[in-house]
Amino acid sequence: MESSSLAVDLLCRPYLILKHEHLRQYYNEYGAKHDSVEWVQSRLNPKNRVNSLDNSSSRWRVDGSTASGTQFFIVPLDLLPELEPLRIDVFIRDQLRHPPNLRSDLDLNLGVPIQENRALARLGISRHLCRALDQQCIRDPSFLARYRRLPFGSRLFFTNVSSNPRDMELLVIPTFDLEGAALSVKSLQKLWNDIPREQWPEAVDLSRLRFIRQLHESITLVELVDEAAGKMQQFAFKSNTNDLTYLYHELRFLLQCPPHPNIMPRPVRLVTKKSNFGGKAGVFGFLLQYFPRGSIRDFLPRRVSGALLPMSQRLSLCIEVTSALVHIKEQCGTFYSDLRPDNVLLSDTGHAIVCDFEQRGNHYEWCPPETLPYLYLENLKSAEGETKLCSLADWTYIIKSLLDMEHPPLHHRYLNIKELSSINRPWLRLDPLRQERAMVYTLGLFIYAIFEGLSGIRRTVSHSYPTEPNLEFPQMRFTPTQIQIIIRKCTCDAPEWRMNQSSRKKSSGDAYGLLRHGGHIVPAHRQVMREESMEETIKNTVDAALQWWCDELSWANDALENLESEDSDFGCGRPLLPEVLAALQEINITNDGRL
Repeated sequence: MESSSLAVDLLCRPYLILKHEHLRQYYNEYGAKHDSVEWVQSRLNPKNRVNSLDNSSSRWRVDGSTASGTQFFIVPLDLLPELEPLRIDVFIRDQLRHPPNLRSDLDLNLGVPIQENRALARLGISRHLCRALDQQCIRDPSFLARYRRLPFGSRLFFTNVSSNPRDMELLVIPTFDLEGAALSVKSLQKLWNDIPREQWPEAVDLSRLRFIRQLHESITLVELVDEAAGKMQQFAFKSNTNDLTYLYHELRFLLQCPPHPNIMPRPVRLVTKKSNFGGKAGVFGFLLQYFPRGSIRDFLPRRVSGALLPMSQRLSLCIEVTSALVHIKEQCGTFYSDLRPDNVLLSDTGHAIVCDFEQRGNHYEWCPPETLPYLYLENLKSAEGETKLCSLADWTYIIKSLLDMEHPPLHHRYLNIKELSSINRPWLRLDPLRQERAMVYTLGLFIYAIFEGLSGIRRTVSHSYPTEPNLEFPQMRFTPTQIQIIIRKCTCDAPEWRMNQSSRKKSSGDAYGLLRHGGHIVPAHRQVMREESMEETIKNTVDAALQWWCDELSWANDALENLESEDSDFGCGRPLLPEVLAALQEINITNDGRL
């Protein structure tokens, strides 16, 4: 079946159990049209052909994409270099909502899992959207002037994708609600009155920043005039256009965290913007030190495959990250749930810098087993599936936990942001000792990724990397024996070590029971036959994922019983963070990998 944003969202989350019929109906309506395409939509019809994807003369530039290829970071070049970082992104409908010929011609399905910005900019859909925006500026000469006056985080939504960019209709959606939700500096200081005023950075108005490039969904490279030095300085502008709760959570952490050489330094400035209504200057983000070398996610595979990352440097990175985690636990009194190569930057001198403290939670494959059942509960609760689950399976502990759960309203969570851990409920359910052991688990996976030179520990249908993992945890090729022992201790209860437990088998390459094949999603353990109809392929793919989640939730049900008991043994065999740090520091690795 063709890959799409909706498919990835449903197939890769437990609420597929509740929504699989909706997914089947959706694909049967939109995804099965390859079998019989009417002339009006046929590629043979001249009016449906994309005449050109050349956007070399376009006045718009694609910096990247997110939301599984439906949200694009596209910049108007005519407003540079005076453009402030307004975070106005371009959106399209789910990939399957567009004609079949365009899904193929514009690489719509290929863009779903891609994480690397340069690869995204080369896709047909990215170039086509630039041409459509050019046409919008021709039709409406005042468009760019109005663009600059839009509220922060507004959206440009193309209601259709047509072969002719002139026929694409653009809807401008101002986001006044985000400006209304933003708190002023004084409000935050009153809310967080335990943070000394001298630890608060100065505020700078958004209008003083100059946009350079969108690096990530929440990170913009900007320039700020250094009035004392009389020159421009580059910073990373951290912002969020969906929910300021997570942004404020990270701000509070960074303001409170004592300095550490391997943790992102405190913000340099708070970034405020006056609301279009009422004139309130709300905090929309903050400026951080910019590390041009970026994260180690893409750095690792290139350096390791080319034998350019000595074992001694890999060990140093692991020691530095472990030291940072010890600091977070002992000096900040909290946990860090989001450790993975994406969230570790490289300084100019090659040292590790741990970043991203929003505490949204990690990808499932990076999560400790003791947090997964609670993450699954959160997902099932969001689908309001308690009643339906009661009739689907005998998952006693899952159903009981769902019925006992209360989701606090968003504003309640927002106003209680004073609690550092208040927005990561699965980790908050663990006592401090279990939280530390959960951190050790993700640290073990991180050490594995470092020594094997991997961007991720498992291939999934939801995201891809410039260099895809050519092996998966716990397979090892380059890791020295002493490091293997540490990894094994840190991840001793990972399901991958217990392949004999049929209720939760996870063989290589079959996350969610699925594989990526070009722009398609296919069952992992079943060969798709050439004569198979599109409907049969859709059925078999959804069935494979559904069976995977049934097995996974059966395991989660048993795990909940264990977790809620007084003698729960989850994570008991793992060392503590200082013990891991000591073990790493005792190892002496030569550049050729010998101990």
